[in-house]
Amino acid sequence: MLWYAIQALAAQQHGLITTAQAYSLGASEDWLRWAVREGRLRRVRQGVYVVAGSASEHQAQMAACLAGGRSAALSHLAAASLWGAEQVKAGQLEITTFGKSQHRLPGISTHRSSLDPARAITHYRDLPIVVPPLAVVQLAETCHPYLVKSVANDLVKRHWTNFAQILEWVDAMGDRRRQALRELCLRAIDVGGHDDSPPARTLCWKLKRAGAEPFETDYPVDTPGGLVLVDIAWPRRRYGIEYNGARDHETPLAAVDDARRHAWLAAAGWRVIDAHRGFTYDEVVQLALAALALPGP
Repeated sequence: MLWYAIQALAAQQHGLITTAQAYSLGASEDWLRWAVREGRLRRVRQGVYVVAGSASEHQAQMAACLAGGRSAALSHLAAASLWGAEQVKAGQLEITTFGKSQHRLPGISTHRSSLDPARAITHYRDLPIVVPPLAVVQLAETCHPYLVKSVANDLVKRHWTNFAQILEWVDAMGDRRRQALRELCLRAIDVGGHDDSPPARTLCWKLKRAGAEPFETDYPVDTPGGLVLVDIAWPRRRYGIEYNGARDHETPLAAVDDARRHAWLAAAGWRVIDAHRGFTYDEVVQLALAALALPGP
């Protein structure tokens, strides 16, 4: 019965179990030595064992968390990687412990935090991990601002978080090292929308700086072909800008779709500028200001 209980618990932890967990199920020190000797368990870290025959791509990460104690979770680069940030290589072993103790573990970057673990930690792929916005903010402690900005944009694009949530954690953590991240969040929130497009957000910011009339982002327009979202819109004037980045607009199929959208918008009485990535921001801003200066509704 003991062995089956250990297998069942380990199955929930990528094939791993701790000494404390084994004791809680009724194992003794002698029993653990016997299980290791018989090849049923193999020690992978101090106080952490893997059940024979178990395999998981996340086993090393889970072992790091279990070795770190009950309040340990993947964090910083390890968390960013698991949440899908393309800029960070997979397999990082970096954890944060939320409590008074901090373990020094071979091959693992460890940090300690006084934050509330109930708010800071979640589970993903059966691994304890810090929530996505906190992972972004943690990177500002140890990484170059350019990488932090890229990861922030990436996790927002993947809809794991948003800039308002990241800003909340910036405020919770404090520290001047996060000032660049704070400015990124404030600028993104200021222009609104376009969570998946940093260039479109930059264009919005430059339009504001140039004194353009107030605009709306992702504005829905009812056209003969259905509802169309205009990236940057001046609804009263029925004028808008579509930001056509390379990722979504430079295929033959996308070109046909864009032409169809423009025809529908024109039929609804809208004028739309294509802000192709070949244009500079300043060129698009000047075109927009000139169009807004024309007589109109």
